[in-house]
Amino acid sequence: MMAAIMRTRVPRSLAVRLLPLTVGVGAIVVLGLHLRGHGGALAAGGASATAAGASAVTPQPVLGTADRGTVLMGAATSGEPGESWAYRVLPDDVDVPASASTASGSGTSGQLVFERATDATPDWSIYETPLGESGQPYRGMQPNRLSARITARGGGVLVGEDSTRKPGERVVVLVRNPGPSGRFQMVPEPPVGGVMANPPTGVLMAAGEGGEADPEVIATDEGSRAVVDAAVENGARTEAFFGVLGRARDEAVARWNGESWTREPIQLPVGYAGAFTIVGIAGSSPQNMWLLGQASPESGLGIMLFKRVKGESGQFDWTPVELGPSGSQGRLFAAAQTHASDVEIEDVAPLGGEAQPLTVSKQGVWIDGNLHAAGGGSDGYDFTLYYDIPAGEVSEIPHGEVTGSWCDADKTDGSKLCDYRLNARFGRLAGYRSFAFENGSQYGGR
Repeated sequence: MMAAIMRTRVPRSLAVRLLPLTVGVGAIVVLGLHLRGHGGALAAGGASATAAGASAVTPQPVLGTADRGTVLMGAATSGEPGESWAYRVLPDDVDVPASASTASGSGTSGQLVFERATDATPDWSIYETPLGESGQPYRGMQPNRLSARITARGGGVLVGEDSTRKPGERVVVLVRNPGPSGRFQMVPEPPVGGVMANPPTGVLMAAGEGGEADPEVIATDEGSRAVVDAAVENGARTEAFFGVLGRARDEAVARWNGESWTREPIQLPVGYAGAFTIVGIAGSSPQNMWLLGQASPESGLGIMLFKRVKGESGQFDWTPVELGPSGSQGRLFAAAQTHASDVEIEDVAPLGGEAQPLTVSKQGVWIDGNLHAAGGGSDGYDFTLYYDIPAGEVSEIPHGEVTGSWCDADKTDGSKLCDYRLNARFGRLAGYRSFAFENGSQYGGR
């Protein structure tokens, strides 16, 4: 059978191709939608609205395996040719191959296994089982599929809930270092409490610390619901970044550097009011990490983009980045609403829920969101923006700006609001995964 990976070539219109990838017994199945318009094409996990009275039925593309128990994690783009990873939880009565370690050990019912396929061995097969914090066999947890990440050389991160642990300590993080010698293994929990101490001794604030009743977490509902994470390689190690969640205002990122946890503060704009929610973290290296935030209504802000930057003290902060100079299209999306003679838009915000609204390559940042304008109905218009990272400014606060935008909204005179038409909506049912890469063109590929 055939698999498909969504790929974008972006010269002028947002174009997506479905590229074939041969697989074997554990075949991948995809339901694809190819929408054409204005010289471009898009297959993007959603269908466009039909005209009033139309009865056309449009499919929603869903990428997955023929075996519903197997969940795709991602591709190791610099690993073996065609190297892809997945996970599944086997029932208690299913034997695990000895080569993948025994199924004995602590953890929830069932056995979590990691599967792997390559061009040379295209049949999905069990590659390894996880290890506990001390290196002992670990049965695993109930994985949170939204947390799954795979790096270029086969490193990875997976978060989940281990119901055998006591309440408040059920979030489990498995990290795999890149390369053939790597193995998914439980890492220690981030230290809780002491964040406000001098010097700080913790990474997450405990209940009551900082004046709020709820504790900070890296995954809500004991690991089963919201999680915002990213994984990048730093030499032989995988570094993992987690949005610190659980309170009205998300104020930090927790970083696992391969040996220990640290807390990195988010620098909100001066005078910022109201809540703040982290909705995306992504990057291509520890020096090229970005964060996307959901602003509060009272702030009046739209898209909030942050860059991880090393300060003079050696501490890393997440610093706000301008989307462009005054009067630019980037500034238009930085405001929650604009009421001008030629533009009437409201509720500009990044996508949330199960979407992946932030995608990063070495040369640029993709931001997916939604806005309301005339003709968009209650669902509004989806958009995607491309923020160009100037050459040589990966490790510092860049002086870049939004250089490309795609949406179907219009200005008040009927002309395009964005540079190009999107002609589609992003997936809402099961979310979507997005990858970006350089291909020599202005915007790269996605």
